Parts: sequence; C-alpha cells; structure tokens
Amino acid sequence: MKDLSNKLVKKLFIEKVLNNDYNKETQDFVAGIIMKNLTDGEVDVLLSLIVDDRKPDIFFNKQFVLVSGLSSWKITELGEQDLLLDKQFYYRGGLYLGQIIGDGSYSEDYNQYSCKKDVKVFGVNENNDTIAIKESVKHTDLYKIEYNKVPNRVELDAIKV
Repeated sequence: MKDLSNKLVKKLFIEKVLNNDYNKETQDFVAGIIMKNLTDGEVDVLLSLIVDDRKPDIFFNKQFVLVSGLSSWKITELGEQDLLLDKQFYYRGGLYLGQIIGDGSYSEDYNQYSCKKDVKVFGVNENNDTIAIKESVKHTDLYKIEYNKVPNRVELDAIKV
C-alpha cells in the first residue's frame, strides 16, 4: 500500500510542482530522490499541500499560531470552552491559540520547513490561570494569526510547558 501511495504522491509532485520544461526522465529522477528521502509525515504534508492547492505558510520559532486537529483529550486539558473564548485562546471552527517552540527534531537549529512543529497550546485551569500544554502538530494543522491579535503576548511568551 505504501508503494502505491508513494507512486501517487510522486506522480502528483511531478504534475503539480516540477516545471514542465524538464524532460520526463529528469522529472522522474528528481521526484524519486525527493520521495526516497521523505518520512511518512512529510509525504502526508506534501500530499495535503498538493491536493488542497493551499499556499504553504512558513512558521518561525516563537511565532504565535492557530492550531487545529487537537485530540479531544488534549482539548479537555485546555479547560472550559467559555473561558478559552473569553481569554481569546479558542476561535470558532476548532482553532486554538498556540506558540511554536520547536520543529519537532532533536537538533538545536530550528528548521522552518519541518513538517511537524512543537507547539505550546494555551488553556485555562480551574483557578482561571493561564496554562500551556506541549503538542506535536502537523504543518498543515497550523494557521497564521496576526501578531497584534494575540492577547497578552509577553505573558504568554513567558509560560513554560
């Protein structure tokens, strides 16, 4: 099944990404090299970007973002939705406020092209104090938020996970 999936992604990559000025053999060779060196997660993100025709955002370390795709038990950890709405940590459509804290690798250097990001997602505890949980998130589950729309940026930046 993985072979079929990789062949499909490779074909889509050639059709949608590589310049048609290259001959078929060069396109196939370049796509083969790239596909051979991608992890399953990277193939998933690449396929999502190609199929959805979504412009990929570049995210930087410490950048505030909106996060989707959180599991229901992680959402429960973040606190009551009304409180999250009041503090502007939750946005309709299942988006939660977070801040990128790494690229998901063990490297000291941040890779802005990594397909997974470590994100601290903000929530509220039973005492109405701001908390954060660490979550590994796919690149395609992150969305930009305007910096001036982030509440209490300095306070949030200081919260440790």
